[in-house]
This record gives sequence, C-alpha cells and structure tokens, in this order.
Amino acid sequence: MKNKIRIENKYVGRELSFVAQPFEYNLDDTVLLADALLDRDGEFSLTYSPKGSGILGLSITSRFGPPPTSGSITLGGFVTVITGYEAQQFTMTICNEGDDKYRFGFNGQEKVNEIAGTGNHNTALFWEYDTRLGRRWNIDPVDQISIRNYTTFGNNPISNSDLLGNKWKDEVNDQKVADREGKVVGGRKAQLENELTKLEDKRADAVTKGDNDKIDKLDKKIEQKQHLIGSLQEVLDGLVAMKNDSKVTYTFEEHAGIDDIKLDPANPNSNIQKSRHTVSRTRQTTISGTPEAPLVTMPYTKPFDDLTHHEIGHGVQIALGFCAIGPMKNGNAGMRATLLLEQKCYFIQFAMNPAGMPSAISTYETITNENIKTVDPMYKNLPDK
Repeated sequence: MKNKIRIENKYVGRELSFVAQPFEYNLDDTVLLADALLDRDGEFSLTYSPKGSGILGLSITSRFGPPPTSGSITLGGFVTVITGYEAQQFTMTICNEGDDKYRFGFNGQEKVNEIAGTGNHNTALFWEYDTRLGRRWNIDPVDQISIRNYTTFGNNPISNSDLLGNKWKDEVNDQKVADREGKVVGGRKAQLENELTKLEDKRADAVTKGDNDKIDKLDKKIEQKQHLIGSLQEVLDGLVAMKNDSKVTYTFEEHAGIDDIKLDPANPNSNIQKSRHTVSRTRQTTISGTPEAPLVTMPYTKPFDDLTHHEIGHGVQIALGFCAIGPMKNGNAGMRATLLLEQKCYFIQFAMNPAGMPSAISTYETITNENIKTVDPMYKNLPDK
C-alpha cells in the first residue's frame, strides 16, 4: 500500500532547498522509504510504501545553510520551522492524502483509503472489511455454523475483535477467563504452599530427633511439592506473558465438560473411557493463522475442569517461550508437540486436582513419558523432546 505526504515549502529567497526523507525505525534498525528534493516554493507530494516494522518518521534537511526565519514547512496541516543545517526529524502521523492522519483504523486493521474513501475500507490477512456496512467485502472462506458468512466479529464488534479476519475473539470474555484461571490457580498454589510449610516443619522435627528415614521421605515430598508449586507459578507468569505478547494472539473457546464422564481404572477400554478420550480430543489447544501472526485458541469449560488447566498450560508454554511457533508444511502457523510438553501440562493438571488424573498417571511418580503414551493413542508417536 502506497502512502503520500503532502509537503508545502513556504520558504522564500536565496538558493533554498531541502531534502525530505520518510523512514521507518525501531530498536534494531532504520529503513529509508523514499527521498525528495524540495527545491522550490510550493507543494510537493512524496509517495512511499511502509514496511510495517516500526514507527514512521520524516527527516527534513536544509541543503545550503540556515533558512530564513520567515518561512516554514507544512506537513499535512502541521507547520514546522526549520532553523539550521542539521536534519530535523518528526514522527509522521499522516497516512494518505486528505485529512487522514493514521495508518490503522477500526479493529487495528490497515486502512485502504483508495477503494472507498478515507476510513471506509480496511484490509487484513484474511479479509477486506467495509467499515460502513460492518460486513466483510468477501465471503468468509470458512463456513460459520451459526451466522452468515458475511458477518464479522460474531455480530458483536464492541466486545469482539478479529485482527487477521480469520477468527473473531471475545476480548471481554478472554480477560474474564484469564482472570478466573489466575484466581483459581493462585488459590491452589497458596494451598500447596501451606502444605509445603507443614512438611518443612515436620522435617525440622525429624532432624531434631535424628530420624534419617523420615527425613529422606519428607525430602522427597518437599521436592515434589516445590515442583508442583513451580508449575503453577509458571501458569501465573504465562497468563501475564499472554497479555503482553505483541506477536501472538491468544483466545479462549468454551467447550463441553467431561466431569460427568468418569474414569474406570479396572476397564480402560470401556465405552466410558472411550467417550472421555473422544471429548478430550475435541478439546485441544490449536494454532491457526500465519507464522507471522499466529492465533492460539485454548478450550475451557464452565466451571473449569482438569482439562481446562491442562490446555491453558499449552498456551502458557507458548507465551513463556518453552516452545516456538513456526511454519508448517502448508505454510500455516503450528508448533512441534512433544511428550515433554505434555508432561509439563499433566503436572499442572496433577497440581490442580490429583484425584482427576487418568489411571496410568494417577500419582506424581507415574507421570513419565512412557506412561503418558498409554493415556491416549495420539501420544504414541510424539518425540520425547
């Protein structure tokens, strides 16, 4: 998309000219987008194409000496006085011709003012959007079951957002779910910390009595408790990281629960067990979009069940950098699943509710890669790391 800056040179007298250079800058680099010579009085139109990687700026340099104080440079209505030889730099807020002063519009999407006038048309990776109608310009390529394929934002543009145009997310609900998870996990972590304090008191008493066997047993329990507390702290840290992650979009999607489907340790091949696996497979954290703009969708239930904490754990792993999102063979965003990542999520699940664990990994010691492979056939071919 090409943008234009209108520059008016109002300086008069002597050999006077300026060099105007729009550029884009961030913490790592500065990219020159264009340059133009302002060698006369009057109006100039400078065309450039933003790269989208940083903040737009404009440099104006006097070529032959200090300009007279009686003149000025006008940028899209903003008057700038040039006072010396040195380059004068400004942050640009001008997007296109006319009175538009910002590159992005509603929903954070880039405006395309050339199609339907200033602010009337937005573009994203998966759609073109008519801001006057509140509808897609193209039919949604993914059929929506409950709404028309021209519909946007789930018919609720106040609460929902859809930055890429491929899947709308409920911003308000997402924050509620994240806050609820933080509260539940934080409460459970506090319980485990109280249990840890009691274990440490018992150990101190055993040391006083010189009971080495008891000390060894308590050391093992203390180590396990500390590990579980650390797992829950990672969840709390990850929820904060999700909120601050500017490269990945995170959302939560409500699913049916599995609390009414009980495990049968004596008969793992029962219909009840198979039903639980069927429900579990439909509740997996998914990654969509492109590697440059991925969307992570985490399932949850009302009220939260054990699997909710497990799947949010996968989102936490992405937010904390334990696993990287990259391109799949089809070019879409994805990540490499491993048994180690599943193990970390099962420890989170165990920390939240030990009684709800699958029979094969019902104790702390049994949460191993080999045992996880027996929980569900989909784990059998996963690499360890």
